[in-house]
Amino acid sequence: SYKMPLWGGDTVKSQQGVVSLSVYGEVPQGKMVTRAGAQIGDDVYVTGNIGDGFLGLQHALNATLGESLATYHQPNPPLAFGQALRELATSCLDVSDGLAADLDHICSAARVAMRIEADRVPLSNEGQAYIAERPTQLVDLLTGGDDYQLAFTAPASAAVALSGLAAQFGLRLTRIGRVEMAGNGHQSAVFVDDMGAKLGFERRGFQHF
Repeated sequence: SYKMPLWGGDTVKSQQGVVSLSVYGEVPQGKMVTRAGAQIGDDVYVTGNIGDGFLGLQHALNATLGESLATYHQPNPPLAFGQALRELATSCLDVSDGLAADLDHICSAARVAMRIEADRVPLSNEGQAYIAERPTQLVDLLTGGDDYQLAFTAPASAAVALSGLAAQFGLRLTRIGRVEMAGNGHQSAVFVDDMGAKLGFERRGFQHF
């Protein structure tokens, strides 16, 4: 779609020389949505499906086929929707390191916490089939990364407008939790199951080093 390959990111290490190219954009004065704007009481949303980047990578590594393979090789970030969010979202980022890790980035920047209902995180049919066979492996999909969907926060008063915006762009949009006060300095996203029990994570997402 953009007539360019995607090679890694801007934080890499190698035994050989590396040439980095950074491309910058512009935003209207005072309209940039940063990670630091999340407010206590805001709703937490994600676009599209989560986990297909992880599943596509498994297909690529194992030379198998699946719908998520195309998602992995040709990500389709909701760029136009993201620009339209400027008037509604209080914070926003893309899901690249893994949903858990990236929500933690918002929490850290805004000095808040989040309560995320894990069973509300949107999955594709392939993602649903994956956890049906491995119920404890939902964590794989929450931490795998490379989804390039948007995770953002917005006040409850924006819910109707967000629903209309998602319909306008033909986009799946899911509210998955809420921003809360950070207790005892724990500025992170807590994922809970349908019984309210916290999910455990060995890791939160991709680590560059």
